[in-house]
Amino acid sequence: MAGFFSKKQYAAIADKELAIKLLNERCLEYSICAMFFGTIKYFV
Repeated sequence: MAGFFSKKQYAAIADKELAIKLLNERCLEYSICAMFFGTIKYFV
């Protein structure tokens, strides 16, 4: 399978997957923060 892609294509695919992974982690962090600060607002 790896031989099917050129090295440049493979790097581009890896970068895209990394970018998606980072975005997903950021979204997860953001939603956790949003929930956390949302609950604080109810208690204050």
